[in-house]
Amino acid sequence: MATKKTVVFINELHYDNFGWGSREGLEIAGPAGTNLDNWKIYLYSGTNGKPYKIASLKGLIPNLQNGWGCIFFYIPDIANGGTQGDGIALVDSKGNVRQFLSYEGQFTASEGPAAGLASDNIPVKETGFSSSLNSLQLIGEGDHYEAFKWTGPVLASPGAVNKGQKFLPLPVTTKPTPSGPIQLTVSSNLAQNRAAHFTDKYKSKDMLLVRRGFDFTIEVSSSIDLSSSTFELTLRAHPETKNSINLPVSDTPGEPDKHYANVKSRTEKAVVLNIHTPVTATVGQYTIWIKINDNSPTKLPEPLVVLFNPWHPDDLVYLEDPAWRNEYILNDQGMLWVGSTNNNSPIPWNFGQFNINSLLCSLSILQKIAFEERHDPVILSRRMSALVNAQDDNGVLVGNWSGNYQGGTPPTGWVGSADILNQYFITGKPVRYAQCWVFSGTLTAIMRCLGIPARSLTNFDSAHDTSKPYNRKVDKYYKKDYSYNDEKTNDSVWNFHVWNDVWMKRPDLKPGYGGWQAIDATPQEESEGIYQTGPAPLIAVKNGDKEVNYDLEFVYAEVNADTYHYLETDTGEYKVIKKETDAVGHKITTKAIGKFQAHDITLEYKYQEGTVEERASIGGEDETAGDVLVSLQPQNNTPTGEPIPIVVNLTKQATSKDPRTAKVHITVDIVYYTGKPISPLFDSEFEVVVPDDRSTFSKKFVIEPSAYIPFLGSDHSFIARVFVYLKELDQTSLVSVPFDLADPLITIQAPTSVTLKEKSSGVVKFKNPLPIPLTSVILTVEGQGLVSRDTVKINDIEAGAEISHSFEINPKEPGKKYLISTLFAKELHGARGSFLVSIK
Repeated sequence: MATKKTVVFINELHYDNFGWGSREGLEIAGPAGTNLDNWKIYLYSGTNGKPYKIASLKGLIPNLQNGWGCIFFYIPDIANGGTQGDGIALVDSKGNVRQFLSYEGQFTASEGPAAGLASDNIPVKETGFSSSLNSLQLIGEGDHYEAFKWTGPVLASPGAVNKGQKFLPLPVTTKPTPSGPIQLTVSSNLAQNRAAHFTDKYKSKDMLLVRRGFDFTIEVSSSIDLSSSTFELTLRAHPETKNSINLPVSDTPGEPDKHYANVKSRTEKAVVLNIHTPVTATVGQYTIWIKINDNSPTKLPEPLVVLFNPWHPDDLVYLEDPAWRNEYILNDQGMLWVGSTNNNSPIPWNFGQFNINSLLCSLSILQKIAFEERHDPVILSRRMSALVNAQDDNGVLVGNWSGNYQGGTPPTGWVGSADILNQYFITGKPVRYAQCWVFSGTLTAIMRCLGIPARSLTNFDSAHDTSKPYNRKVDKYYKKDYSYNDEKTNDSVWNFHVWNDVWMKRPDLKPGYGGWQAIDATPQEESEGIYQTGPAPLIAVKNGDKEVNYDLEFVYAEVNADTYHYLETDTGEYKVIKKETDAVGHKITTKAIGKFQAHDITLEYKYQEGTVEERASIGGEDETAGDVLVSLQPQNNTPTGEPIPIVVNLTKQATSKDPRTAKVHITVDIVYYTGKPISPLFDSEFEVVVPDDRSTFSKKFVIEPSAYIPFLGSDHSFIARVFVYLKELDQTSLVSVPFDLADPLITIQAPTSVTLKEKSSGVVKFKNPLPIPLTSVILTVEGQGLVSRDTVKINDIEAGAEISHSFEINPKEPGKKYLISTLFAKELHGARGSFLVSIK
């Protein structure tokens, strides 16, 4: 009697842990390419043998090892077993029960698709004291369920091959012939091909990743004589099998601008085939089918992934400088700048574009783009700017600027793109929550993953022009009492905004517009009916060329709009009190090539402020001020929890003996970094006669911590404004200055240098800077290639108290990597620390 072999099966299970159920679900393993659409999980109660919940499955099993893969499905409220046990039936799209397992007891189903079947009980179990980070898993080696055995609870590995598990390749045969089936072995020469195509850093080791325009080889061996056999290859787009490329194999290479395959070498039992994809090939995932003589075609177990090729001079994304390629394609560590013009700092960011699920997620997002558009980096980058936000198409990230992040992760809680892409790939649901730097970091990871050179950049004092059509202006309105008129003001200037540049030629435009192109995934304004931005050539932005695709006017305003301030008069009309031609677009910053430091690229986006070229690009004029110099000096970078001093200075510039009586009104608002007000903090007014001897009149104010502490539980910034009305001139002037507190610092103590695969340890420390306790505290630490994400929940941290947490360092890949730690509490956001470690 033949031994039963279950080839699609439950590979991992988590159903019980200490406290409320968390991260519950199960993993399905099977041959790569298995379509789980319309498959279902029936959860059974062992008490009555009836189903109590049905979960629908979806997705194609990826190739993670030797033609096998797995997908994890999170299913909340799985029963905990109990005295009678509980069960799980895996049912395929035709209603067949593929597997019926139980845990904590065996029973027979009485209803549902498994009715009358006795369960196969899992011999290990979880308890109410198990960790939510653990699961039950299969280990061992084999090519079917019955070859493995259950273990656990051990550290969960959702969406990945379990530790201690090895899948063996499924046997490959072709159509039977009169002499019996042909024994066919196909080698994809993975190591050789991936090294030649600069794809060996991808962690999905059982995928054939190639760059278009470069040839690659496969080797075929068989039990029959191959010396005179004919071959035909087919590349089938995955999963759109209708998009196929047929390649009859010849003895000589074909034309380089077309797909072709040729015999590179041949013996009786083995043939090496050379495969060529042109530099215009459609990127994405394919399966390779090989047909020998008149036999049925055989599918290679490893999927083929075709990427853009910045190493090939004829590819539109070609980058000549190796240092640029290393930075903008191969570097998985970055820095994103946040803050304000005069007080900013970098956030270390793990792009993680080579992680398995980062690649699989990028390929799945790619499938939302029409097949015929995927060869063109111009169109593809525009589509991706829309697909990374969830606004129109159930994309990757949900934006949230409300300060309320319940039901998700605060934007400042992310330290990299890999966790975001992993979550989106596993759940298929938009990840909550993001703001501009998270959108940008995620888009950079996807672009680099697919082979398009990309960088994240920060524009300080970034304008958001909402006019239709865009008028290259930002209009701000103030009421008669000098308060900000939020209802009338639609435009805004963000303290900072982070978006992306991608590198490519622009054959759709006239010559001269290639190079860096701006794209932006943050959903701000619709373009062609959806939230997408770019690509806009930087040279066109700099010159203010209006007729260049795409979204040039919007990007131009971000870096070079003029700002107009209007004050309400006694008649209810609004009068311009100030025009600023240099208030927007400062310190445009990206990470330097090969260094963890800032590189200013402002002059790539705009001419020097005030030059003839800069004024010509916008078509505006300067405006003169009165004869009293007004300065406003809030203390930037005040430690959180301490008073904030602010100084107003008035200096008469002219030598005239005419008096200048100044009515001074100062306001301080706490705002989101987008400039949208959260709450007024401070308001004061006084009158003074400005000294006419050019000496400076100064007045100091202090904002006490008690005024701003209630707002530290949301992401915030500050803006101070001083309005000065000169009675003798009947003229009002305005000075506004954004500023920030110094973020509370997390200290990381760890070795500066570690050795690959040699474990060590580190410690994070944090001291509460506030005079009140911190509650509902969550501390995280992680590091690409160093530490898997470690999350610790802490009940309270008393005022002034210090906590510490130890963690294990397990170096997995060489290079310089950041350890990053974050802390969130109900009363405080934004605590962060980082530490650079060299792995040798």
